[in-house]
Amino acid sequence: MREVWQMHLDALSTLTAQGADVDDAEIERRRNLAIGSDIATLIYTSGSTGRPKGCVLTHSNFVELVRNSAKALDVVVSMPGASTVLFITTAHVFARFISILNIHAGVRTGHQPDTKQLLQALGSFKPTFLLAVPRVFEKVYNSAEQKAEAGGKGKIFRAAASVAIEHSRRLQDGEKIPLGMKIKFGLFDKLVYSKLRTAMGGNVRYAVSGSAPSARVSATSSTASASTSSRATA
Repeated sequence: MREVWQMHLDALSTLTAQGADVDDAEIERRRNLAIGSDIATLIYTSGSTGRPKGCVLTHSNFVELVRNSAKALDVVVSMPGASTVLFITTAHVFARFISILNIHAGVRTGHQPDTKQLLQALGSFKPTFLLAVPRVFEKVYNSAEQKAEAGGKGKIFRAAASVAIEHSRRLQDGEKIPLGMKIKFGLFDKLVYSKLRTAMGGNVRYAVSGSAPSARVSATSSTASASTSSRATA
């Protein structure tokens, strides 16, 4: 290791000053040293089922993945002020891929390695979308349900979740929302959904999950989607 840069000691200003005399031709030469077939990174399996194995990923692997994903997720990454907080370890290919996708799409990205500080980070950074493995969303759902139960509001919470799921299903399938459901949704938006949105920073419009199946995540994601639809309607 030749250099250690400390952000809190104004390392960016130091780097800017040191690069002031580097001309554009040299920058372009450096940028073109790598080619698509060069190795970009190695992603290792967890080792839970045997000796860890390294998957070789080239720059082309990431470039093509990012270009395709930017198209597929255009509504997520191209919305005005798009931002996210990454708390999944960057040893995970999902987090590595999202980091590069955000650079390509111009998404503002925050990092929070300590999940105990996640709620505080969400409150200050106010992301527009979140990405996590199903287990994280399961924990959020279970924690919210337990908190509601402890406060004597478990029945309200479960009813709100049920309405959110059905409301989202109807929206997704292009079905008409019955008046009674609209009224219930509006009530639960004030009692439950708005509090969930506030806990996530107030600006979350999308929650993206992957890598494993989950029985609970459908309910959690639908609640988030329902809350999103209420914001869009408002």
